Amino acid sequence: MTTVWKTLAAVPLTSQNATAVSIALLVFAAVAAAIVLLRGRQAHRRIAVAALATGVIVPLGIWLGVEKIWRPFPDHIPTEIYLSGGVAVAAVLAAVASLAVRPRRRGALLVPCALLAVLGSLMVANTAYQVYPTLGALDPRPHAATMTIGEAEQLRATHSSPTGSNGEDIGAVVNIDIPSGSGYQPRPAQAYLPPAYFRGASLPVLLLMPGSPGSPPQWFSTGQLTRVADGFQRGHGGNAPLILSVDATGTLAGAPKCVGEVEDYVRSAVPDYAISSLGATPDRNRWSIGGLSYGGTCALQIFSRHPEAFGTVLDYSGEAEPSVGNHQQTVDQLFHGSETAFAAHNPRDILKAAQESGSTAYRGRAARLAAGERDHDAQQAMQGFDTQLRAVGVDSAYRSYPGGHTWQVWRAAIAHDFDFIAQRGGLT
Repeated sequence: MTTVWKTLAAVPLTSQNATAVSIALLVFAAVAAAIVLLRGRQAHRRIAVAALATGVIVPLGIWLGVEKIWRPFPDHIPTEIYLSGGVAVAAVLAAVASLAVRPRRRGALLVPCALLAVLGSLMVANTAYQVYPTLGALDPRPHAATMTIGEAEQLRATHSSPTGSNGEDIGAVVNIDIPSGSGYQPRPAQAYLPPAYFRGASLPVLLLMPGSPGSPPQWFSTGQLTRVADGFQRGHGGNAPLILSVDATGTLAGAPKCVGEVEDYVRSAVPDYAISSLGATPDRNRWSIGGLSYGGTCALQIFSRHPEAFGTVLDYSGEAEPSVGNHQQTVDQLFHGSETAFAAHNPRDILKAAQESGSTAYRGRAARLAAGERDHDAQQAMQGFDTQLRAVGVDSAYRSYPGGHTWQVWRAAIAHDFDFIAQRGGLT
């Protein structure tokens, strides 16, 4: 069974074959549903027209609201998600409506079509965002124990590490409510505590942020960071960075604003908690801050504004400047119409001013930047920041990875940079 599972686990879910399968499912579902409906009664034909109209109107309405009016996300949703979602919506509506028409035989025939359409649309979304690269990624079994922070503290008090199925020391993943000390109400952070934490070690911190939309657990689930950290600690006597993935938006689709109370939470409240409650090293030169997309933008904002707060920054596919839509909207909504206030939070302006003044504040700091080969805007932004960071004395490096603005890139980047992060933390 083990050999069979290993074979199945390696089956790719984001390859060209997977894309072809998802398209085939959607086409088959749409054609089959159309045949079933159009060969039915007049009521079924009316359902076909209503389903088609709904399949067009719903994604179009969502596109207008999300892309043109509300703009809750800094990045555009791929067009294929809207298209496949429209097919799924139409198929589900057709099946549900037809089940209300007697006899219900045609409605029953449409149920498999709806299920296939939903599966196809999910596969399209997975290919677009690379959430589950293989069938094995669907396996929920963790590479670390799962426990409460209270249980972790009790183990640390006895210098006892969690153990795996073979009796080996493993780390733990815990959810933590870190108070902001202000009006900002973040969602719970998620942390990876390596075996060395339970032995009382004072460890460096890797502080990460997801994108928008996003949530703290994504770094450990979709990003497979628990596996990376577990592999590192096994080869380093249980030592690894203490990883904290924190919320910098407040909700799944919260406004991407890394200013004011949000900035204070990430820069001050979280580190204070990590030092006082998790026993992290107070030497902030050994700490790293990073994120993907909006999370990377926020990380570079904080790093450029407060170079004393973190020794290393990771910006994966971040934006060229803070944004809630376009430049003017950002200035108006986040900075009360002040270009001066915007410049004080914009890494490009901050680094330019530091270079012109000959500032030495960034000496001894490091940066690792990454973007997908098909993510042209992020590539341009990261390359520009790499040049600026080098100019002010930062040990900066930029790498591109196969893929677009997806987890395919961010998983590869964090796995590649993890040894460097640990080295910066004094663990190697």
